[in-house]
Amino acid sequence: MNKDFENAINNYFETVSEACEYLINHINNTSNLELKCKFELYTFLRENRVYDYIAGEREYRFHGAGCSVFVHDKKVIDWDFGYRSWWCGIDPYKMAVTLKSMGYSNELFYDSNYINALCESMHNQGELKIYKGQYYPDLLKKETMHTCFPAVFDTMVINYFDKKIECPRTKLVDRFIRKSKIVYKYIEELENNVVLDFLDNGKVVAKILYNDAAYQDSAVEIMKALLKDNLQET
Repeated sequence: MNKDFENAINNYFETVSEACEYLINHINNTSNLELKCKFELYTFLRENRVYDYIAGEREYRFHGAGCSVFVHDKKVIDWDFGYRSWWCGIDPYKMAVTLKSMGYSNELFYDSNYINALCESMHNQGELKIYKGQYYPDLLKKETMHTCFPAVFDTMVINYFDKKIECPRTKLVDRFIRKSKIVYKYIEELENNVVLDFLDNGKVVAKILYNDAAYQDSAVEIMKALLKDNLQET
C-alpha cells in the first residue's frame, strides 16, 4: 500500500480510537460503570437512549451509523462505527474532515475525492476490503504467520474481557483451529485482543491471541458462533 496513504489511515484510526476510549473512560468515571469495548458501549447507548453526550469540552453527537465529535460547535472528529471490533472503517469524507481538523501534516488527505480514488485503487488491488460502504485494511494481505496450536488439549478458554468462557474440545473448536493456521503477523499490536487458553487436564499448555481483524473470515464466523452459544449460557 502507498506509504503516505497507510500513514494517513493509521492517524485517522488512532484519532477515532482515542475519541472512543476517552468516551468510555468518561462514562465509566461518571456513571460508575466498567465498559470495556465497542459492543458494551453500544449496549449502554442503546439502553439509555443516548444521542448526545458531553465529555469535558467534547460533545459526542450520535447518528444512525456513527458519531461526530464537536469542540466549541466545530466538528473535529467524524466516523461511522466499523464492523466486528473495528472502531471505524474508512469513509473518505469523514476521514478528510477529521484529518483536516487535526491539522494532519499531509494536506492531500484533506480532499475526500483524493482519498476515495486511493480507496478504489487499493480495493481493486485487494489491499482494502469493503463492507457496507466503508473500506478496511485487509491485514491478511500484509505479513502473516503460522499459529502453532497445541495438538493435545481438552478445553479452550476464551478470555473475553471480564468473562472466562470454557469450551470443551469439540469438532467446532477443532474446525476453528484448522481455519486459524495463518494470522496477521503483528496481531499483538492490535487493540481488543482476546487470549485463548488451551488446557489439558486443567493445565495451560498454550496461550494464543485472537482478534477478528487478524483471522480469516471462516475462523471469525466459527468464533462468533462459539461466543454466541456460550455467552447465552452465562
